[in-house]
Amino acid sequence: MSDPINPTDPAAQGEPEALGDGGKKALDAERAARRAAEKRADAAEGRVTELENQVSTLEAAHQQALEEVTASATEARTEAEKAAADVLRYRVALETGVPAKHIGRLQGSTEEELRADAASFVADIVPGKTTPKPDLSQGPQGADATQSTADQFAAQLADF
Repeated sequence: MSDPINPTDPAAQGEPEALGDGGKKALDAERAARRAAEKRADAAEGRVTELENQVSTLEAAHQQALEEVTASATEARTEAEKAAADVLRYRVALETGVPAKHIGRLQGSTEEELRADAASFVADIVPGKTTPKPDLSQGPQGADATQSTADQFAAQLADF
């Protein structure tokens, strides 16, 4: 006798014609339910595939947006650091007396380095003590040349 739970011969399950009207209706209902379940499973599988495609598209868009934001943040950070360095350079130049047109020449990444460079630069461009500038209002003003000593003596004797 064969085991009804684990049949060894699938053809030995019986003929649907031998079931009668009730058995045929039950078998038809079971087959219809199976077809409906397969249709639902196929639809669900299609929907899962569609959702997986949407998720991968969203993941790609998210990754691209993340890269753009990261690049933008890096650029903003770089610009902020450059602006802070420029502010420090201008402040040190103002405090040490570096002329405005020479501020760009200051070198250094810290305040101490900038101050040392500014002090060296100012010492190089500001001259030390110099001789006084000549006063052109003093001295001969382009008048006639003075007479020689002989001419002056002759002029004195002429008065006697």
